[in-house]
Amino acid sequence: MLIASIAMQVVLSAVCQPKAEALPQEYRSSQLGFSIRYPEGWVKGHIGVCGNTYMGLDEAGMRKAALYPVRLRTADVGDCLGMSVTVWREMSENGRLEAYPNGAPGRVAFATPGVPNATKWTRAEITPLMNGAHVPSWTAIYSIEKGARVVQLTGTCNAGERAKYEPMFDEMARTVALFEPTEDQRQEGGVKEFRRPRFTFEYPGEWIVTGIPHDDEEADKSDGGVLRGPQDPGPHAFVGMRAGQTLYFGRWMDREYKDGGLEKALESVAGTQGDRFAMGDTITTKTAFLTSSGVQGWRVVQRSPAATKKMKEQVRKSKAWAKEKGKPIPPISMGDCAVTYLIPLDGATTVCFTGRYVASTELDQTLATFDAIVRSFKIVRRPGDPELKTVVFH
Repeated sequence: MLIASIAMQVVLSAVCQPKAEALPQEYRSSQLGFSIRYPEGWVKGHIGVCGNTYMGLDEAGMRKAALYPVRLRTADVGDCLGMSVTVWREMSENGRLEAYPNGAPGRVAFATPGVPNATKWTRAEITPLMNGAHVPSWTAIYSIEKGARVVQLTGTCNAGERAKYEPMFDEMARTVALFEPTEDQRQEGGVKEFRRPRFTFEYPGEWIVTGIPHDDEEADKSDGGVLRGPQDPGPHAFVGMRAGQTLYFGRWMDREYKDGGLEKALESVAGTQGDRFAMGDTITTKTAFLTSSGVQGWRVVQRSPAATKKMKEQVRKSKAWAKEKGKPIPPISMGDCAVTYLIPLDGATTVCFTGRYVASTELDQTLATFDAIVRSFKIVRRPGDPELKTVVFH
């Protein structure tokens, strides 16, 4: 009887184990340094929280925050079946509490090829569905560690389907590969190159690019992001801050989110639709420039006198408050200028660089930094692409 029982368990195990070809799709993040395979017919959907770039944290805090790059699930959105992925780049004590809630009772070692430290634990719970219903569910959680990094997988299915899907979750966890991430790290001195299939540009070594998707496939399609200097304060700044620390870039879109050529983009930015400030009139200055590869673009600088007046008043009040309280000058809402660069990528597409929160008192230093970045812009010509015919506007 015992032998028959063991034999039956072996047969059931063999039946439940998914075949290798059942996991033909791969999610890969070179930026975060991991990959995972998932079944045919499943789809991926980003689950990144709003504010993944800042989250109110400084750079050191952001490195210890949990990132939610992807959820892999069945095509039926009403089904609670799926596998979500959470990544800690540097595990802090708070992160460890999140990754191992309540000490994760019942946590057991889990064999994952090439990864020395992986664990698994399970739990039963009630899960709300998108249609408002609640169903009993079963969850398996896998934590895969390598140094300070942790990749956590959370697989959930209907409680009654555990026997069917637990082997699938196990096999997905076993496909996780960890490798050296290619994150954009600050470096002392020098320059770095940002590359996309259609263009490149250079930026200072002390800067980083944020806003690029973690998914390799999505990153290849993305033409936008944010360049942040080492003293980038976000929407606020301290008096006397280093100038020119934030530069957004991406394809210019009209109000209907459609690509537009250089002439249309220039008219929108520098024309009547292009006011960057809601307060009073805007003084606009247009300047033509050439990139290092000979492509002509336009730089548009807009300044709001009303915003200048407001900014000076903020500085005065901040200094007075700091003197009265004996404390450092608090951050103020900076910016009475906006700087926009427009470069034709082709006849129907324009790349736009935008500097926000720019102060007129530091405009010369800001333009020197931004100009150097934008003028390094080069178009990558693919086989069969027509040569760009630059139209000169006056």
